[in-house]
Amino acid sequence: MDDARNALVLCRGRLSHAPHRYGPALLTALDELARSLDKTGEPGQALPLGEELAHILRRLAPRRPRYDPFLAGALHQLGGYISDAGDPTGALRAADESLRLYRRLDDEQPGSFGRQLDSATHSRTLFLDRLKHQG
Repeated sequence: MDDARNALVLCRGRLSHAPHRYGPALLTALDELARSLDKTGEPGQALPLGEELAHILRRLAPRRPRYDPFLAGALHQLGGYISDAGDPTGALRAADESLRLYRRLDDEQPGSFGRQLDSATHSRTLFLDRLKHQG
């Protein structure tokens, strides 16, 4: 996990000097560190990184559609982090956004995103169930 933290610090420090070179590396570093923190039982620390990743990808995707699958995946992960933080409503919002993107991507490239679409649908169902049981 220290490597992921060091990579994130390095990318953030160099991003302003070479955004095209360090931008993709920053996205990867954010994702890897958030996933590592989540796997080691620190989802509260993963949440701000997941939010930052989704925020950056939301800005990139409208101008660069190649980022749409990455945004859909980041939102899917973010839903899990938000759910673990105890906010089923926020988790459901992230899951809905992820699901919409995966449906569009699967419509554009039939069969290419079926597994991701199934996973996003399952997550949304779980978050909706948690919300119903909470309220």
